[in-house]
Amino acid sequence: MQPLLTIGVPVYNEEKFIRATLDSLLSQSFKDFNLIVSDNCSTDYTYEIAKEYAKKDDRVTVVKQEENIGVIDNFISVLKRAKSKYFMWAGGHDIFESHYFKEGVEYLEQNPESVLAYPNTVFFDESGTLPIPSSDIDTIGLSRGKAIYKISRNLYDCSSIHGIFKLETLLNLKFHKGVGFDNLIIYQTAEKGEIKQLSQGLNRRIVRKESKQAKSERYKEAKITQANASKEMNRYIKRLFTLINKMEEISLIDKLMIYWSLVRRYGLKFNWISL
Repeated sequence: MQPLLTIGVPVYNEEKFIRATLDSLLSQSFKDFNLIVSDNCSTDYTYEIAKEYAKKDDRVTVVKQEENIGVIDNFISVLKRAKSKYFMWAGGHDIFESHYFKEGVEYLEQNPESVLAYPNTVFFDESGTLPIPSSDIDTIGLSRGKAIYKISRNLYDCSSIHGIFKLETLLNLKFHKGVGFDNLIIYQTAEKGEIKQLSQGLNRRIVRKESKQAKSERYKEAKITQANASKEMNRYIKRLFTLINKMEEISLIDKLMIYWSLVRRYGLKFNWISL
């Protein structure tokens, strides 16, 4: 019998934090889940640490990619292995409050019109909590147009990608590989149903202080360089406008409000003539 929830943990060089992440996931009060770690050819001991957990807990499966497939394909790889009703991506440097799974799954079970339940996020580093607000993209009770408009104004850190999704919803989305991969998932999800920000669930996200070499390796995994960063941002914004333009349930007035919100947000960062 398949568990109700699958946790996908795509990782690369997370040896410093992976133990804290896995401890927080495996100590959840909700127990009906399996956990898939996909190591993207880490050059540290991330894979070996994950294997230790798999030996101790049969809910844990560890996969090692034969080559570095990039961060987005690694995210997709754990999703493709899921067979449950609900799915969640966990970052290899996130620590989740122990009742998060229980609250999220119970809410989605009781509210079939909702397709994503996500936690509040607190950002911190070695010095303590950082003044980074968690994005409020709760769309309960809003029309599709007003929901997308709210997201266009409020989606910044996109930690909501680590919420609990209906698996069926995710499998019916189009994944755009490149900058904004996570944001585009959230916009498409909001078109499918309501998004709930949980009142109690909490994700403590570690902001990594790392060397230039370590940051360079992460950017390499994401297939982003300084040379193509601007081009990738333009591609993302163009995809976002195209996506919104194709949303049939949103009125022209709402679309114009969303477009204006995005223009104000991205300003001159984008070559608007290319639209």
